[in-house]
Amino acid sequence: LDPEDFNNRWDQANLYLEIGEPRRAMDHLDVLRKKLPGNAEVAVELARVQHSLGHADRAEATLDEMVRDHPQAVDATLVNILAELKMEGGRFEETVTLIESTRHHMQRLALELGERER
Repeated sequence: LDPEDFNNRWDQANLYLEIGEPRRAMDHLDVLRKKLPGNAEVAVELARVQHSLGHADRAEATLDEMVRDHPQAVDATLVNILAELKMEGGRFEETVTLIESTRHHMQRLALELGERER
């Protein structure tokens, strides 16, 4: 596997998920996350796998890092999952802070989406 072939690594991670090998998928997603730190899709998929393996704390940390380090790459799916993880952990104040801190970015994304659909 070419370490720089990100599409192949993404495909392999998804294949491992399909055949019920989430730990192997997580290995590939971890590599992708390190190589593509600003990719929200990779962060979300990694967090989903981490959560499915019982690592809710790691899933939350993955998404928190994305919000902190790459706020312009964050999308509604990421914010929604992160808010759910925080609520699941009983951290309601953190959930409110997350939603408030990303509100303007989410509004801008919604406006851009609406303009594209016209």
